[in-house]
Amino acid sequence: MVEVDLAGCFDTRDHELLRRLVARRISDRRVFTRLRQWLTVGVVEEGQWYPTTMGSPQGGVISPVLAHIYLHVLDRYWTPQDRALGHLPRDADDRLIVCRTRGAAEQALQAVTQVLQTLKRTGHPTKTRIVDVKRAGCECLGFHVHKGRARTSGKLIPLMWPGQQAMQAIRRHIREQTERRGWRGTLTAIVATLNPIIRGWRHYCRGGHSTTKFQDLDRYGRQRVGPWERARLQRAATAGHLQARLRTSGLESFSARGRGGTRP
Repeated sequence: MVEVDLAGCFDTRDHELLRRLVARRISDRRVFTRLRQWLTVGVVEEGQWYPTTMGSPQGGVISPVLAHIYLHVLDRYWTPQDRALGHLPRDADDRLIVCRTRGAAEQALQAVTQVLQTLKRTGHPTKTRIVDVKRAGCECLGFHVHKGRARTSGKLIPLMWPGQQAMQAIRRHIREQTERRGWRGTLTAIVATLNPIIRGWRHYCRGGHSTTKFQDLDRYGRQRVGPWERARLQRAATAGHLQARLRTSGLESFSARGRGGTRP
């Protein structure tokens, strides 16, 4: 498998090339006027405005659409001969080339590099690489993708679960929301804050084999909320008392109603 990560995907887009690509499908001048305004709006850093001569606003609602338009060229130039080397799925600037052999992966990497040069883009020097999903696996869209054997049939199947960076991010988010010094409310208030975070993260990740990771996060959430509640009560609450309060608090579970398998 080839993992392709573009260096500065949003920061280094060529404005003129992007306008020419949009013009292949759209001729409305009002669209081009608005597009030019989006691209040249500039940035403000420490109260100082700076013009933008290249790239598109990172975090802007239009930027993912422009990424698809810009990189659609790669899909079009992925010739039938290249398709024989591997399948090319992508989402904005994240893409994988799924190949059967290492030789095919090496040829696919050369082919995609040539197309990126046409787009005046380069792959990230360390993140664009050939990976063996049977051994190390790879990270894509917050998931760790690995190839392993099914417990029942013993066949090699693709497995995926929340990656290390995604797990660190959600733990950091929970930790920030449960800092004792920043909370003056009740247990009901902190549960109302955490539940939308848990629910959204669970819905995004439950399609994979995420049950074990969800259970780890459930334990982490209880470990964060329990001591906070003990400190708020300002008394030596017993473990059983805290568990009873947590059970009746309405705190949602990452693993509730999950559809993922039981592998990691």
